[in-house]
Amino acid sequence: ALPDLYDAFRAAAPAENLGPLLALLLAKRATLYACALSTVYVAAMRSGDASPGLGERLEAITAEAVSPATLPEGQSAEVRAVAESLDATPQAAQAAALPLVF
Repeated sequence: ALPDLYDAFRAAAPAENLGPLLALLLAKRATLYACALSTVYVAAMRSGDASPGLGERLEAITAEAVSPATLPEGQSAEVRAVAESLDATPQAAQAAALPLVF
């Protein structure tokens, strides 16, 4: 749908570009929101059975992301230190900081 809207925008006269441009921008915005919502939904479904600690979850996701390889020893220690500090924070602070972490 986006390529068709872009072609309609390019083909329209300059005075008539507002309608196709607005349709293109709205379609792009709707696509971005749909992708974001589906990402949040998938992440929520995957974290349903996850451990309650944010640090442990981040550590597991990091290990899964680099699989089958492993992190270098220095980075593993750094990830573990960050995970322990995140696990030590209260749940309310974790919820507030979650958008900043991701």
